[in-house]
Amino acid sequence: MLFFSLVQKLELNYCLRCDEKIDNYKDLSIDHIESWLDNSNDLFWDIDNIAYSHLSCNSAKAATSINNHPSYVSYSMGCRCDACKLCKKIYIKYWKWKTEYENR
Repeated sequence: MLFFSLVQKLELNYCLRCDEKIDNYKDLSIDHIESWLDNSNDLFWDIDNIAYSHLSCNSAKAATSINNHPSYVSYSMGCRCDACKLCKKIYIKYWKWKTEYENR
């Protein structure tokens, strides 16, 4: 909530994707203006490449992205890079934990 308060104070609480005001900290997500995945990893850390979006707008962008990478989905579609392998491993561990937790 502190971070969201700062974003509001600086008047940065407008969605990069839909240009609407972000009114709730639960809706705030950090977004990259220019995709860093198909470019340089330096773009990931570039403060001038950071903006904010509604979580739903950012998720919709990721879901329609041609290269949703790294992710379990990308792994399941054939990518075998180290990052996608790690995503698969985390995904499997999560579902094992969830199943055990629900069966208590």
